[in-house]
Formats: sequence, C-alpha cells, structure tokens
Amino acid sequence: MSMSGLRQMIAICITIIAFVLLLRKKRILFILLIILATYFHMSAIVFLPVLLFEKFKLTRKKAIILYFSLLTISLLIVSSDFFIDLFYNLILSTPYSLYISPTASQTDIKVAVENLMIPFFSLVYWPKVKNYPSQNYLDSFSIFFLLSCVSFSLTILAYKIRLLERIGFYFIFYNTLLIPNTLENIRDAKTKKLLIIIIILLAFVQLLMTFPDSFANIVPYKLTDFSY
Repeated sequence: MSMSGLRQMIAICITIIAFVLLLRKKRILFILLIILATYFHMSAIVFLPVLLFEKFKLTRKKAIILYFSLLTISLLIVSSDFFIDLFYNLILSTPYSLYISPTASQTDIKVAVENLMIPFFSLVYWPKVKNYPSQNYLDSFSIFFLLSCVSFSLTILAYKIRLLERIGFYFIFYNTLLIPNTLENIRDAKTKKLLIIIIILLAFVQLLMTFPDSFANIVPYKLTDFSY
C-alpha cells in the first residue's frame, strides 16, 4: 500500500481500540483516541459521530426499517446525478479532488451484495430479549448492526463517489463482530454448524473477489505456493 494507505490502517486500528473503550463507557478516552487517529489520517474523524450512538437501541422491527431505509437512500443517491455533482462541487477545490474520476470504484458488485447479506443475516436471527437479560449485550448488538449497515451503504455509494471507498474501511471491521454475535443467537446446533461452514466459505470467496487491482492499480495479488 501507499504511505497514505498505511497511515489509514493505523488510524483504523486506533478507532477500533476507541470503540472498545466506548463500549466500556470510556467516552473521554474514545474522543482522545479519535483525535489521535486523525493525526495519522484525517479521514478518521468520520468515526467520531459513533459516540452519539453509544446508547443506540434497536428492536427487530426498527432494525428492518433502518436496513431498508439505508439501502433505499443509498441506491437513490447513486442513481441521482444531482447528489453526485453536489458532492464533487464540494471537494473540487480540496486535496480530495483526486478522487474525482469519470470511472467508478472498482469494487465488485458481488462484494456489495455480500456486505448487504451480513446485516440481513442478523435480521433473520435477531436476538430475543428473553434469551439475553443483559441489556449491555442487546445494546452492543444494536450498534454492531448499525455500523454494519453503514458499511454496506458506503460500499454502494462508493460506486459513484470513490472517496467513500476509503471512508468505508472504518466500518468493515464491525461485520466481523456482528457475525459471531448473530451466530450466538441460534439455538439449534445443526443449523449453527451449517451456517458456520457457509460463512467460512463466503469469507474465502470474498477474499478471492477482493484480490483484483484497487483504484491505485496495484498489481493483482495471487495465492502462491511457498513450498519451494
């Protein structure tokens, strides 16, 4: 990766640590770490509003509304030249204008679909209050779901607004928190084992799909035999 990319990866790691502290009610430390992350990559500031959702609570009905609302809004924005032109006009005179390009993001459509399926999977196996008397678990599950929805929304928007492809990196991690927490809600042992196998296979498929060049034209990665 470029130096900018390495700096952003460090910033993302710091935001993950900040998020863990936020779950432990360490709000001041969360803010300080986000500020620290911006010194590595300014884009980390997009994670600061997560503080507002610390006590975010969702029922299954509200989660369904949130999911399809974000999906609809994202698709409407992508299909509207008005919003795209407005965004480009805002960044035209900034250093981020390099992201203005006649070509869309090279993100594969199958990756976006897979990102859509992760929170949808959680909707199907939404935790029941009677099974989880701990409010902390339900609150955490709600925010994992929200951030996963933000991830798929940014993936869709990145098809027309390439800058959002980089912003989306801050939210991909929360899919990996949502998946095992959703599996925890499945009581039938056979169903759980089957879904674990399917998830592992899908993860490998996604790995293969994300090997091609990025917008920076990095040489495609290959699975290599190191047994020489």
